[in-house]
Amino acid sequence: MRCIIKKVPLHNFVQLSLGEKVAIPDVSIGELFFRAVEKFGNKTAVIHDSRQYDYCEIDKKSNSLACEISLGGVEKGDIVFCCIPASVDLIISLLAIMKSGAVYVPVDCSWPISYLKSMIDSVNPKLILIHSISEEISNIFDNCLKVDYYELGNVAHFSMARVEKNEPVYGIFTSGSTGKSKCCLNTSVGLLNRLQYMSKRYGVRSSDVILLNSKPMFDASLWQILWPLLNGAMVVVPKDNENFFPPLLCDLIETYHITMTDFIPSVFQLFTDHLKMNRSDYDKLKSLRQILIGGEKICVQAVNWFKTNFLHVGITNTYGPAECSIGTIFYEVNQEMNKKIPIGTPIDNVVALILDDYLVPVAFGEPGEIYLGGICVGLGYLNNPKITVRAFVKNTFCHIEGAFIYRTGDRGRYMPDGTIEFLGRLDSQIKINGRRLEIDGIENAILSLDHVRNVYVFVNNLPNHQMELCACVRLKENIDQDVCMRKLSDMLPSEWIPARVFFVENWPLNTNGKTDCLQLKKLFD
Repeated sequence: MRCIIKKVPLHNFVQLSLGEKVAIPDVSIGELFFRAVEKFGNKTAVIHDSRQYDYCEIDKKSNSLACEISLGGVEKGDIVFCCIPASVDLIISLLAIMKSGAVYVPVDCSWPISYLKSMIDSVNPKLILIHSISEEISNIFDNCLKVDYYELGNVAHFSMARVEKNEPVYGIFTSGSTGKSKCCLNTSVGLLNRLQYMSKRYGVRSSDVILLNSKPMFDASLWQILWPLLNGAMVVVPKDNENFFPPLLCDLIETYHITMTDFIPSVFQLFTDHLKMNRSDYDKLKSLRQILIGGEKICVQAVNWFKTNFLHVGITNTYGPAECSIGTIFYEVNQEMNKKIPIGTPIDNVVALILDDYLVPVAFGEPGEIYLGGICVGLGYLNNPKITVRAFVKNTFCHIEGAFIYRTGDRGRYMPDGTIEFLGRLDSQIKINGRRLEIDGIENAILSLDHVRNVYVFVNNLPNHQMELCACVRLKENIDQDVCMRKLSDMLPSEWIPARVFFVENWPLNTNGKTDCLQLKKLFD
């Protein structure tokens, strides 16, 4: 790589955080799916709402939609919004967009129209694919195309656009620490690298059955759809959020012999809570061989309990921002952990750096900010150069591929075994009464108490310009609240004790399956 600016070598210990450098084939997602169709044509590719769809059916329907997209004026590199819920129509739309060379951007059809309009105005997509439940969008925007499996033709061939490695193939809306949604673009090579690494790490069998357990607007949904479909395996698409309800989830796993899926930690904890109370459902998980967990801070207690009771299932803690091609740091949980589970080490062709404020690698074991480099790094935020410049920093390291490294805003440090420990967000540091505190540290301390199941800590701004530390806590059964407060007082420094604690019986989750922080904060109004 030709250096335009002076580059510096990496410290020796940083080499521990360099993923293996491997070749990525110069081929598009559309081409790889075409090869799978040739090999597995009559095999079931997708199951949704009790109906099975084979590879040939999915291919012909996505070819038909790709033709409509192209005839509608969409060209290579154009942005196409996909406002379609998890369904066979979503999968067909994803494949059709990628075959046409356009950029797939999923949005949630349940979002308020005003919120969706702000996204559309900021990105100006060439086309919006809609579903029957999102038809009201077509009353506002002219560039809408309804997708319905039964109305699509069966087109045997489509001339796919040639997508180069470093060209965009998908975008994900993310708010991050700014609170304002922005669309980050990711490249073909970044996505292919993640999918190829999945095959290398876990092996892929045509008998594998992957449960689409993430909402379409989360980038984790991409691997759950594309990885199986590029390898002759099968995708099961739940309906009506049944994957958020543990009893139905257990039934799904048993009925379709699910082998792999992905969990948000909040949903995984609900899942383990259900299993603890329903041993009769244990046998329903016999087909599972691997679970990936990511998107939030992982719950050590839930993982330890699951590993103890389901020895045949692997658990991977995954880390990675949407700006860097889905999760790019993995840690396999092979033993019972204590207070924390590391996020692990980078996947192939990825490097993780822990740097100080001057972009210099920190000493081994010292905290710093996590940066990601390599072919995983995306192209920045669409139509938002100001924020892009802040997050995508010029790469000054000789051994890292690419012009930029991504600034995650997360704190971490190298562990003695070379793995990385996540220490929380940089913006989670607060100052109350002159003392600097870390919300993540307070939450971890409270969670370490045996009788605490969930905790959410935040700062409440008072009318007199003062701030108070507040906490929502969900206790395990038969634990007295006064006992909990006494144990907190005995265990934590006085400045770490929240001024107000609200004990919650039912932990609220939002439509994405994550902790509904807004709902918890309302308890203190």
